[in-house]
Amino acid sequence: MEVVGAVATGTDALRVFQDERPNLVLLDLALPDRSGLAVGQAIMEQSPSTVVVALTALDDPQLAKQAIRAGFRGYVSKDCRVSQLREAITQAMGGGVVTALPSHRVGSRTRSSKKEGVALLAGQLTQREREVLALLARGTSSADMARNLDISPNTLRTHVQSVLTKLQVHSRLEAATFAVRNELVWDGDWRAGSFVRRSQAAS
Repeated sequence: MEVVGAVATGTDALRVFQDERPNLVLLDLALPDRSGLAVGQAIMEQSPSTVVVALTALDDPQLAKQAIRAGFRGYVSKDCRVSQLREAITQAMGGGVVTALPSHRVGSRTRSSKKEGVALLAGQLTQREREVLALLARGTSSADMARNLDISPNTLRTHVQSVLTKLQVHSRLEAATFAVRNELVWDGDWRAGSFVRRSQAAS
């Protein structure tokens, strides 16, 4: 195998893919600028023969099913053994579809792994994006959100789209539901706790 590129964002991944046209792409799903699922689908639309495998820290069976339905040929945890990764790549390149999770997590999704996944997604949000998410969870209108944050409607739309991308959801309602379901907000305000502490580097 020859590695032709290693990048940190979805935008750069698409650029390198267009330049190099690799046979295999190992793709993180929690990218800082856009949904990893969307990037993978874009790659497969450009080159149906390219094998795309999700390599992620999110040990989420539901997300794995979503990725496979989207056309990914594998869903591999970053915590898996090197031998598992090698075998997953071999199977995917051979035409198979493979899921490789750490052996102690296969078949179950623990409460701690779920919290880790939520923290990973929420930890990408900047301080402004957390404020936007809190207002979305409160059901605030776009006009009132822009007024409360003292920003223009266009800037607000940019922040909202960034929130949707980083949380890997498709609508404002899904973002609000994600925030409330995972207790990221409390009475409309960003909740103090581990999620905020993990997010400081993104502020």
